[in-house]
Amino acid sequence: MSLVDTDSQDIISDCKKMLRTTNTSMYVYSHSYRVMQLSLEIYDLITPLCKVNKTNLIKGALLHDITKTRSLITKENHPLTGASVARQLGCSESICQIIAQHVNPIRIPGKLTEIDIVCYADKRVKWDYVVTMQERIDDVCARYNIKQDSHLCSVCTQSYIQIEQEIGEYAKKNGQWDHFFEFIHHTEEGKVTPFIGIEKTDLI
Repeated sequence: MSLVDTDSQDIISDCKKMLRTTNTSMYVYSHSYRVMQLSLEIYDLITPLCKVNKTNLIKGALLHDITKTRSLITKENHPLTGASVARQLGCSESICQIIAQHVNPIRIPGKLTEIDIVCYADKRVKWDYVVTMQERIDDVCARYNIKQDSHLCSVCTQSYIQIEQEIGEYAKKNGQWDHFFEFIHHTEEGKVTPFIGIEKTDLI
């Protein structure tokens, strides 16, 4: 498993500094950190056959919700404003695109990218624990009053399913099929009580 090594810890520290510029809550950071961990699990399933940048994966996952906290009040489009803030903070365009596309990725079927991995990992993490993709979609639709039969929801869901299938194809070629099967069925609901002692307004 890709552990968070010393170099990764430095990346995480840099990302936390960026997140503090937008007053990111501990609530949102805990979610983003779990998305990063899940992204690294996917990294282990698909590499070396699939060439992805581990540093970009870590940064993109940690920063994907950089304007999420304030968007709960402003109702701004947090993927787009998040990408804009990341550019202002000096992030590469690769990182900015991970942020911009983490809800609705623009993708080429069969070409798995860091954007896809972070997007999919985000659709498996409810708060800071892992659930099935369908449960996460149900949760998002319920919270934001989105109809599941809407065009946007249908298009996004098809992208998520496609990404999951492609992860599985790489995992199978890597001899990681059993691990992938466990991965897509793994959930943590009932095992984790998220954010004990953390208020939504507490900052990182």
